[in-house]
Amino acid sequence: MDGAKDVTTPLSTSVSLQLADGLPSVDSIEYRRVVGALQYLSLTRPDISFVVNKLSQFMHCPTQTHWTATKRLLRYLKNTVFHGINIRKTSSPTFTCFSDADWAGSLDDRKSTSAYVLFLGHTPISWSSKKQRAIARSSTEVEHKALATAAAESMLLLSLFQEMKFTLPQPPLLLCDNLGATQLSFNPVQHSRMKHIQIDIHFVRDLVEKNFLMFGMFSLMTSSLIYSQSHFPDKGQTIYGTRSDYPMVARSCRDVSRKLIISNKCQLKSSCHHEH
Repeated sequence: MDGAKDVTTPLSTSVSLQLADGLPSVDSIEYRRVVGALQYLSLTRPDISFVVNKLSQFMHCPTQTHWTATKRLLRYLKNTVFHGINIRKTSSPTFTCFSDADWAGSLDDRKSTSAYVLFLGHTPISWSSKKQRAIARSSTEVEHKALATAAAESMLLLSLFQEMKFTLPQPPLLLCDNLGATQLSFNPVQHSRMKHIQIDIHFVRDLVEKNFLMFGMFSLMTSSLIYSQSHFPDKGQTIYGTRSDYPMVARSCRDVSRKLIISNKCQLKSSCHHEH
């Protein structure tokens, strides 16, 4: 890979990875070795989490398409070899979590991928990109499942902060880009089509009602962040200005991987920064 051409994104948006793509298989041992090493690297590189999770789904029978996608990721890492997480000091740390999901993104079984990134101030401290176990019947369902996972991780870290005697100025702020999932977190009315995810709905709503979490949404279209007041989404207001002032996954990055890819249709800004 020494002479390989650099690329600026970890995965091409025109590539759709699936089990049976009609191309010949490649050496599965070599594929597992490379992807296994990338799994360790993703522990410090949130910008490659989605791609590594996707490539890991084809360990048993990789094809030429999967191997080409793996080599593209290596080319991306070659271009960003000096990038890393930038840890900044802040006088008033805020705890913010961005959650997102793609609906039925897997071409093999139509299961969805959910992801979140948690920030303390401007520093990412926890992230995940994982394929959901069950098939979601609506985009609201898959987004709310992702929210519940992000909320659980937020509560775990909040407990850790409390043990360390570290006090936050305000409850964690949980953000998503789905209006339906946002309304379910406040609206006490249950709809018949949402009965199968009531546990996740009540879990998140209970945390909001007890002021353990603040909840809101960020818009991909308007590039703004919106949060609710008094548990009513329709009374929300815009905060942090435009996307250029405060990107969706926070402005802790510069000269980094351009995007944290959640799916082929939805991309979030990466959180890595060039180390000095």
